[in-house]
Amino acid sequence: MRPHICALLLICSAGQAQTSPSCTSLDNLQWLLGNWQTETASGFLTESWQAVSTQTFEGLGTTLTETGTVREQESLRLVTQQDRVFYLAKVSAHPMPIPFRAERCDTQEAVFENPAHDFPQRIHYRSEDGALHVRIETLDGHNTLKWTFKRQP
Repeated sequence: MRPHICALLLICSAGQAQTSPSCTSLDNLQWLLGNWQTETASGFLTESWQAVSTQTFEGLGTTLTETGTVREQESLRLVTQQDRVFYLAKVSAHPMPIPFRAERCDTQEAVFENPAHDFPQRIHYRSEDGALHVRIETLDGHNTLKWTFKRQP
């Protein structure tokens, strides 16, 4: 069995009893789909999400310089597996995708957690007034980064 599947199954089994009914499918997360962008002091951040099936959304997170040069990219995925939604992030610093288990999923908010990961341990998305608010943090809240993305055409 592949290591990332083993890690995903370990996280699955660790929290099955706590599964929220709203986190068993991607139905409540349609608001995340599309292209999002925010400006930072050193350039731009973008996230693009598309539905590839009823059980999988694929995303791409990109960090751009002020001139539009790609500085960093991460491959993102939301998948439904074992009646639970998972967020998988493939970043350059890690050889395998990092799994986060959905703890809350509704029509305006999604929270994913992986207590075993160094940073972030929680990824929080919230849709409000046409904007996408993203916060990544440690579970104790001491280390937090926040962005507000605007929908792009």
